[in-house]
Amino acid sequence: MEITIICETATPPFDEGYRNYAFMLAKKFNELGHVVKLYARTSKKFIYENIAIFPLPSNKLFLSYNFLKNLSKNNIIVYIPSSSATLPSFFRNKLLSFFCEEVIFILLQPNLSGKANATLVKYLFSSSRALVQHPLLKEQLEKFGIETKFVASGINLNKFRPANKNKKIELRNKYDLPIQKKIILHVGHINQNRNLCLLELVQSMDKQIVIVGSTSFPSYYDLELRNKLQKKKIVILSRYIENIQELYQLADCYIFPVLSERAAIGCPLSIFEAMACNLPILTTKFGILPWFFREGGGLFYFHNENELRQKLNVALTFLDIEIKTREMVKMFSWENVACKILKRIEKV
Repeated sequence: MEITIICETATPPFDEGYRNYAFMLAKKFNELGHVVKLYARTSKKFIYENIAIFPLPSNKLFLSYNFLKNLSKNNIIVYIPSSSATLPSFFRNKLLSFFCEEVIFILLQPNLSGKANATLVKYLFSSSRALVQHPLLKEQLEKFGIETKFVASGINLNKFRPANKNKKIELRNKYDLPIQKKIILHVGHINQNRNLCLLELVQSMDKQIVIVGSTSFPSYYDLELRNKLQKKKIVILSRYIENIQELYQLADCYIFPVLSERAAIGCPLSIFEAMACNLPILTTKFGILPWFFREGGGLFYFHNENELRQKLNVALTFLDIEIKTREMVKMFSWENVACKILKRIEKV
């Protein structure tokens, strides 16, 4: 099968939700024997880890004779708009549908809003099919007559795996992090929308917060917030880290304090990566996480500061044999996620 994946931001480094999602799908489709092309905002075609990445047209609606002509040779398009469920994304989705057999529309954030948008989506694009990562978006699109299913994020279980005590010490020395303190990790953009000020509370509990913040999108990077957090002795690593799994492996716990629905994709990749390393997880009830995981086995949901304090103390007393987060996430390997999307395509 020939599959074209379109994601505007899918260029290296693949250290952010949309980029990672699109590229890993392309890799798995390719490994499963399909002919895959990945289109992104890039100036020229290039090959990255055996995946051909082609340039998208520079205009917002993908209007280009050569681009659309090439698409007509493919049977299936998987469109993962970086702006998620916005009106322009639905326009682009509709345009793409004229040049292929089917468009699989993957929406990772719930950005649809406004009566004008809702009306246009309902009456112009009711025949579209969507895979989404947020229950509110699923409910809203289904009201418009759009066939909608949940789609999970994936995880590389070979790359992200637990480390023993000696390995943790070795990695802490490598990254110049304290050996004796409990290290609480967060991975993601450094901006106000992610509720990172809550991490100051954890730092004050004689813990060491480490934030790995992507600089792929400078507009998302809040220098003022970074400086404020660093004044509280929070460690911030803002460079690209190729072996990001090592940061999870050296940590004692992972925390995800995000509340804003638009601050992360609905099924955060960083939580899956931390679970694959069998870390205890403290997270808000974000996106579709509660639909996939019940609390327990080292996974804790918190609603306020008091719950965070209590559950963090409990999480850090868990023995390794009591933590089951890796078992919980095993079913979400990238291969399984890719196969489920392929089954959706085959049904079409």
